[in-house]
Amino acid sequence: METVDLINALRRMAPETGCLPCLGCGHEHGCSVHGCAVLKEAADRLEKRYRGARGHCKPVIAVAPDGSWTRYVSIKEAARIVGVNPAQISTACVTGQRCAGQYWKKEEG
Repeated sequence: METVDLINALRRMAPETGCLPCLGCGHEHGCSVHGCAVLKEAADRLEKRYRGARGHCKPVIAVAPDGSWTRYVSIKEAARIVGVNPAQISTACVTGQRCAGQYWKKEEG
């Protein structure tokens, strides 16, 4: 498993409180709708270290026509997963056009 795969898996698991991924640790005394604080912190720290080694990486968000969204660690990683050229996603972020059936935007912050 690559680092970005681990980051994405942790982010998918974080909001699933009260089910199998929930650690039941009581860290936040009943995690809110934002999900497990421990899993979110692990993903944040791992992503910070990963991005620190790759300063050019900026998170990107894909928004599907139904309004659902997926967060990717970088444009390059998103392009690898959806099977397009990174330049296509980068262009879609700037122009607001769709790429691979989704709208793309760079994450702020």
